[in-house]
Amino acid sequence: MDAGWTRWLLEHYEFPYQIVRDADVRAGKLNDRFDAIVLADIPKRSLIDGITNTWTRPEHRGGLGKEGVAALKGFVVAGGTLMTFGNSSAAAGRGVLAASQECAKGAPAGPVLLPRIDPPRLR
Repeated sequence: MDAGWTRWLLEHYEFPYQIVRDADVRAGKLNDRFDAIVLADIPKRSLIDGITNTWTRPEHRGGLGKEGVAALKGFVVAGGTLMTFGNSSAAAGRGVLAASQECAKGAPAGPVLLPRIDPPRLR
């Protein structure tokens, strides 16, 4: 589910949320600001390296980079909940963000949810 539909869902069911940009994640201290982080459906390369085309607004380009990945791992290990959709799930499940292995070994962390939710196919 892309970012637009994720926001719609949160608004529709009246969940309070805050949009978090790549730079916010790279800044760290995520547990001080959030209980849960939702990563909308985005390809692994775009998630990590960002979008570099010229028609994308500068605040949407970025990318998590090594600092952002480390910050998300630290967030989960310290008890934060990471929820992912679509390709973000695949990125997390393939070890890019997978702190779940550390959690499974008994680290005091919150759940790591890696649902694979694909949109229904139109006939």
